[in-house]
Amino acid sequence: MNDQETCRRVWPEWKVPLVSHGLPYYEACAKHAKELKVSHVYIVVSKSLAGSGDHLQNLTMAVGENNIAGIREGMKPHTMYSEVIEIAKDLKELRVDCLITLGGGSLIDGGKGAILVRFCVLSGCKQCFNCNNPRLSQMM
Repeated sequence: MNDQETCRRVWPEWKVPLVSHGLPYYEACAKHAKELKVSHVYIVVSKSLAGSGDHLQNLTMAVGENNIAGIREGMKPHTMYSEVIEIAKDLKELRVDCLITLGGGSLIDGGKGAILVRFCVLSGCKQCFNCNNPRLSQMM
């Protein structure tokens, strides 16, 4: 950390996720991606931020274009299951080791959901849910 940034772990015993403030977003993302030694970054960006200004370009350049495994532009409001599953499939196929959201609300929820689906459902780990819900079993 530097003098400008305040950063902490969400759960002290885990490296990630992190909560950070005090640096421009793209700088913080690049800094922590480097610290975590990730090389397959997937960005989920809102259509409005992708199409206006240089937000996506700044993030891509800061993280390193060679480290970008994929970019998803836009999600529908209210976090559609179908889109969460599409992103989770991308995460698996592209061997993503870092997901960055650029936007808010549904994008952040969708990103968290996609990570859960990727590492629990698509990996066949029924223990992640610790339940006998027949609908979850069908998804796995």
